[in-house]
Amino acid sequence: MLEDLRHRPGGGYPAPEGNAAALLEATLWASDLVLAAPTYWYALPAAAKLYLDHWTGWLRVAGLDFRARMAGRRLWLVTVNADGPEESGASDLLVATMERTAGYMGMRFAGALVGRGNRPGEVSEDAAAMARAESFFLCGRNGPPSPG
Repeated sequence: MLEDLRHRPGGGYPAPEGNAAALLEATLWASDLVLAAPTYWYALPAAAKLYLDHWTGWLRVAGLDFRARMAGRRLWLVTVNADGPEESGASDLLVATMERTAGYMGMRFAGALVGRGNRPGEVSEDAAAMARAESFFLCGRNGPPSPG
């Protein structure tokens, strides 16, 4: 059984250790964060969601000031879903989640690159997504990241 650390005496979460500490360090080092994951049941797959779950803990580590340190950085999304040409919207909830995550953290949502494909390599047949991919990272829709 997992303990809800938010309500323990003294409050807060312990500082991360081991791989979690390395992940935190890499996150704080980056000016831009790119989540590249398939849309899975209209959301992030478990491994990508687990990364954001770490953020929940880091927000509660005393003295870390995780939200303040993330403010102004850009958050990008690259995803693929299995919608056919006559369908659309399978990634809409995922895109909205990432937009809200960026807003909550004081980050800038730089955009989402959404491709269509079901089998390995099939996204390369999505001509529109491949064309958008050529310039996707050149400049996010909200401009360059803030210094620092």
